[in-house]
Amino acid sequence: MATPDRYEPLPSLAGIPGWLLRKVPPARRRMAVAAVALATLAVAVAGVLVIVGAQRDERDRAAAEARAQKAGAAARRARYQREARPHSGRGPAAGELGGAAALKARRTLVAGLEAAVLADARARTRRGELEGDHRSATCSRYPKGVEPR
Repeated sequence: MATPDRYEPLPSLAGIPGWLLRKVPPARRRMAVAAVALATLAVAVAGVLVIVGAQRDERDRAAAEARAQKAGAAARRARYQREARPHSGRGPAAGELGGAAALKARRTLVAGLEAAVLADARARTRRGELEGDHRSATCSRYPKGVEPR
């Protein structure tokens, strides 16, 4: 009569590899250890390759985004350069005038410049160079200050 195998309960999760290794016959144990080591090495190499690929993709994406941002900024600068045309005007000289008369001459000059800027914007909108509905133009001093003048 054969003796029954000894009952050995299943170990905890951390003990399962050793328990399985003890169940393998001694002749095949070395092959099993080598196979596990090879599988571990393959998983580690695959992990490194995935991480390196992800980092390269991130660098490429960041470089493409920086190029697109730079191109967009250059396009905006070129558009602003086309849209921002300087206007000049002539009016009564305020150099010899003083007080309210000098202020009136300056306001007349500013009103003429505002009208010229508005007319230019409307003409360029009709030609398709600008977009929008231009209803008014306002001149202000440059650079703007904290205190109104």
